[in-house]
Amino acid sequence: MASPSETDEQRFSHHFRYILGNMAAGGIAGSSVETALFPLDTIKTRLQRMLQETFVLPRRQPQRSLWGRQLTSDKLMSPVSGR
Repeated sequence: MASPSETDEQRFSHHFRYILGNMAAGGIAGSSVETALFPLDTIKTRLQRMLQETFVLPRRQPQRSLWGRQLTSDKLMSPVSGR
C-alpha cells in the first residue's frame, strides 16, 4: 500500500510500472512457450496426417464426377446459345 506521503502521481507511476512489468513478463512467457512448442506441434500434426492418410480407404470421388458432368453440359458451356 502506498504511504500517506506519496502523491497521486507517484502512486499512479508505481501502479503503471507494475502493470507494464506484468504485461512484459506475460508477453515474454507466451513467446517463449510458442517458440518451444511450435516445432513439436508441427511434428505431431504431420504424424497425425500421415497416419490418417495410411488408414483411408480409396473411394470414388463423387465431387469430381459431378463437376465433370456439369462442365460438359451444353447449358454451362454455352449459356447464351439459346438451346
